[in-house]
Amino acid sequence: MTAYPYVGLVLLVDALACWRLTRLVTADTITAPLRARIYRWAYRRHQLDVSGMEGDLDAMVDADGAAAPRLATLVRCQLCASVWIAAGVVFARCATPDVWAPVAAALAVAAVSALLARLG
Repeated sequence: MTAYPYVGLVLLVDALACWRLTRLVTADTITAPLRARIYRWAYRRHQLDVSGMEGDLDAMVDADGAAAPRLATLVRCQLCASVWIAAGVVFARCATPDVWAPVAAALAVAAVSALLARLG
């Protein structure tokens, strides 16, 4: 028996919140314009050609692979982004648990809702 009996539930809620935030940053339609601005900025900063950046920018960054700027990869790669987002989630849980708890709960509910919508 642990000293904190709900640690498993808290971990599950935070993991779902992390998944939802990662999805929001890397793939959701609502954040596509922001990702596009980041892609264009990152490519220009690295003096890479941005003339063809009109169509599916997510696919372009994926196709560029290792040649894509790191920041563009960070906001496109779910595995890359999730590490940093998880660090933020853990920090939020430790630093401001009373503020983070309802935010995490809302994100977890949204995550479960999104996952169930994919099944339906």
